[in-house]
Amino acid sequence: MKLNKMKSILLSSVLILLSVVVYSQQNVLSYFTNSYLTSANSLNDLTAITNYRKQVSIPPIIPDELSNKKAYFKVSYKPSSTSTSVPGLIDVSFGLNNGTKSTIEKDFSAYFDLMLVDSEESDFEKEIVKNQNTHGGYFFKKSDNFIYFIIKSEPKQDRILALIKINNLTDAQKKAFAKDFILKTVFK
Repeated sequence: MKLNKMKSILLSSVLILLSVVVYSQQNVLSYFTNSYLTSANSLNDLTAITNYRKQVSIPPIIPDELSNKKAYFKVSYKPSSTSTSVPGLIDVSFGLNNGTKSTIEKDFSAYFDLMLVDSEESDFEKEIVKNQNTHGGYFFKKSDNFIYFIIKSEPKQDRILALIKINNLTDAQKKAFAKDFILKTVFK
C-alpha cells in the first residue's frame, strides 16, 4: 500500500513538473491537429471534466486543473476487432521548442525513465513511431489503462505531452491506438 502511495505522489510531482515546463494554451488545437481531438470534444470547465470522468469511470490521478498549460478532451477509439467505440479522456499540453535540438529517442528515454520509478521495464510496452514530420513515442504499463505520449514536430521540434486514460483495451489494442494517435498528429 505504501508503495502505491509513493508512486502516486511521484507521478503527481512529475505531471506537475511537466506541466510547468511545457507552455501551451487550452486552445492547443491552434498548434496541431489530430482527428481524435476536436473542439467539439473539448472539455472546457472542471464541471464538464468531472461529469465526463464519472460517466466513463476514469478517476483523476491528481486533481484536475484548468490553466493555460493544458487541455482536456473526450476521446474514443474503435478497435478493428470490435463494433463499438471505447471512451477515454486525454490530458494534453503543447510546448514550443526553446531552441534546443534533441532526438525523440533521447527525450522519450528520459520521459520513460522518469515514469519507470519503482517499476520493472518488462512491465511496460513502449515504442517510437516516426513519419516525415512527426516523431513520437508511447508507453504504458501492461496492467494499467494509462498511455503516455511524447510527440515532436520535425524539424522544428515543438512538443506535445499527453496522458490518455482509456478503459478495457487489450495491450494490442492500446498499441494500435497509440500508433494511430501519433501518426494522426500534424503540427501547424
